[in-house]
Amino acid sequence: MTAALAAGPLLVDVMLPPTMEAAQAASDACASAVDRWLEWMTTAGEMGRELPAGAKQTQTYAKDTKIRANHFGFLLGRYKAAYGEQDGADLATADAGPLDEAYVGGGS
Repeated sequence: MTAALAAGPLLVDVMLPPTMEAAQAASDACASAVDRWLEWMTTAGEMGRELPAGAKQTQTYAKDTKIRANHFGFLLGRYKAAYGEQDGADLATADAGPLDEAYVGGGS
């Protein structure tokens, strides 16, 4: 469930039996997903998807901030139910990590 909060188009989410064949299938699927992502990234310029300087970092930061907030909300509900109000909130805060990286720009 938590994977769905941050999932992209390359999410691999399957249940396999504990066999060598299943392990190989999982490895092949992950390698294939990595290959597709690398192909997409390395052809950005020729496919007209290249971003101006700084835009990659800014867009990554903006998406990461939203994903962290959603993840925190999910964890907060789960952990409060399991561990109580305060302990659940503390655990969700620790587990989700910082919600905002506090970008300050400049030479930082």
